[in-house]
Amino acid sequence: FPVTIQLRQGVRIALVGSVNAGKSSLFNALIGKKRAIVTNIAGTTRDVIEAGLYENNTYLTFVDTAGLRTTNDIIEQEGIERSHTETKTADIVLLVADGSVIMTDQEKTVYVEILTRYGQKCIPVINKIDHNATNNSWFKDATLVSAQTGQGIKELKATVSDRIEKLFASGASTFLLNKPIVTGK
Repeated sequence: FPVTIQLRQGVRIALVGSVNAGKSSLFNALIGKKRAIVTNIAGTTRDVIEAGLYENNTYLTFVDTAGLRTTNDIIEQEGIERSHTETKTADIVLLVADGSVIMTDQEKTVYVEILTRYGQKCIPVINKIDHNATNNSWFKDATLVSAQTGQGIKELKATVSDRIEKLFASGASTFLLNKPIVTGK
């Protein structure tokens, strides 16, 4: 009987970035349903939202997080702290930037810090390319997407799949479970 590795939570993929980068829209596009609330109001997502998806013989747990920014709102601050925790513990981080606006210096500082600390597990993503795209060329090797139109989603999924293969090849996924299961005769 062929044997595969059973995954408990699968590969954990956190969507992280500034407020209004379109993380929730991208989250919904990746899981194929409207699970996260999407508005144009900054700070809509204040907590971690998870959704599981079985794709290409791998269980994926997508995690939508609160937007990173400075705020006096205590509830939003807790959500931002949870975003940092998810960034730290995820197997893969989709570092999402808003391609329709020019990043502030404060946003660039946050993105550079995340790339510096967690670069090996980050996939830079520029979202909202269907809008009047601005120059985010400093965000090297980013996958360009529009969560709204679906443009680039297939390419992003391929990039994620490639990264997952590398994780499994190196045994780096934090959620691998050593319980074999029978998959066929």
